Amino acid sequence: MPNGIEQEILIPAVYVHTIMIPAAAHEAAHGVVAYHYGARVIGIAIGFIPERKHQGMLLHVIHEDRSDWSTETRCVVKAAGTAADLLIRGQIDEKGASEDLQDIQALTGTASLEPYISTAKEILIARREQMGRITAALQQKVLKSEERYLLPLSDRTVGALLLNESELMQYLTVEAQNKLI
Repeated sequence: MPNGIEQEILIPAVYVHTIMIPAAAHEAAHGVVAYHYGARVIGIAIGFIPERKHQGMLLHVIHEDRSDWSTETRCVVKAAGTAADLLIRGQIDEKGASEDLQDIQALTGTASLEPYISTAKEILIARREQMGRITAALQQKVLKSEERYLLPLSDRTVGALLLNESELMQYLTVEAQNKLI
């Protein structure tokens, strides 16, 4: 607990079920696609993202961008969450898509999910088992009633890891896939 201050934060059940549970696949997709391109996926956290100017806690994936990534690769990773929304729910989550679109626009100067979303969908279809397992594990963690402590995270946000790197690697690596099947 930073500065010796402890404060309980309660997240209403309706927020968990309407915002966080649907967001699990969106965030898992960012991690799966980043891993596909060779990134280290550090975890998926629940926390506050001040630069998003969003009230309330959000799920977000933490991964390290690779220095050898092209702008196109970075945009595919950014579009992955919206691609997952389309593949799983058949529709785009407007809030999540707008944030992905802002990230793409910051990288390219153009506010367009195409052609990046098509590439992200192809990757997610090929890695659907990984996506499904990470999404299910994340949803279970979100629903689990336990005390979590918000701390500064490696991506400069404040939050609590729900799935850490070693847990995610169980679902992301090919060797782990073969053991789990």
